[in-house]
Amino acid sequence: MKRNWSLKWSLPLGFGLAWLLVLGATLFNAIRTSDESLRDFARSTAASYAADLARNAEQGWATAPSLVESNLALLATDPAVDSVVLLDANGRVLAAHRQAWVGRKIDEVWPGFDGAWVGEALSARLPRVRADATGLQVEAAQSFGLAPAGPGSEARSRGLAYVALDYSPARAERLQRLLEARAAEMIVIPLVLLVLGVVLWRGVGRPLERLAQAVRAVRQGRYDTRVPVDGLREIAELGDAFNAMAQAVEEAQAALKAKEDQLAITLDSIGDGLVSTDAQGRITGLNPAARSLCGWDLAAVVGRPIEEVLVLVDGASGAPVAPPGLSGHARRADRGPLQPCGAHHGGRSAAACRRQRCADPRRAG
Repeated sequence: MKRNWSLKWSLPLGFGLAWLLVLGATLFNAIRTSDESLRDFARSTAASYAADLARNAEQGWATAPSLVESNLALLATDPAVDSVVLLDANGRVLAAHRQAWVGRKIDEVWPGFDGAWVGEALSARLPRVRADATGLQVEAAQSFGLAPAGPGSEARSRGLAYVALDYSPARAERLQRLLEARAAEMIVIPLVLLVLGVVLWRGVGRPLERLAQAVRAVRQGRYDTRVPVDGLREIAELGDAFNAMAQAVEEAQAALKAKEDQLAITLDSIGDGLVSTDAQGRITGLNPAARSLCGWDLAAVVGRPIEEVLVLVDGASGAPVAPPGLSGHARRADRGPLQPCGAHHGGRSAAACRRQRCADPRRAG
């Protein structure tokens, strides 16, 4: 038989699973929203830093380079800033967050630096921004005009302000704060589910288990079994209904037993031999007179076909005949029900019916 889940486990586990699904969905949505906001912030911040640095360099690099370098150093104090560099059109470092880079070619101090992308940014007027697959590591470049190369030169060369930001640590911090904010919920909800499970077990699970045990007891014949009427209202009503049903079954069984006992006393007091059978002609009982005539114990013949135990013979010819009404009822529909032994059966008189014998119990199979 298939074993189903117990109520005391399925309900708390069901609520727990539902809570985990809701918690997972809300956390996923919160993390996704936070990441989208952080990615947008990273791009806008990188573009803003590059534009501010380019504007300061264009306005003050020729007259007050130290002021521009101070502004660059201030940008470098941002924990998200990974690199900040000022380049000329030839890729030479004018100023950088690392002093050792100044005056050197950028591809010498930064292997793998994307010079092609920088060249595109030099020819553009608006900030160029790009990010990696996560959107948290962002680069921004903004071109600016430099003062003429020397006295008498009117040609203005171009420079480039480059900023690289990494917001991966910031994302980790946001995620930690988000989990800390949900920590109380993650502790309280399981405790609430535990209490709910205990309450459901005491109010529903345990009464239903007692009721199931009582049903099995009644099925096994213990009709005096009763259950306590407690728990929730519906469960208590169910227990009360079961007790009423069990009481009615017990009373019906007692009345039936009394009738059976009365019938048994009546049948046992009959002087003639009496054999009772079921609809298929199998013996269900013998009264004392029948047991005395046949020499059988009741336990030895119950369930056996009557033809094996009771052998009737014709009074005139002595030929064996089928028991009146019994085997005919089982085998042929045109025979009537069993008649009393005082009536005629197939031309046989009551005297012939009384001249019957039982099979020898020592020779019967």
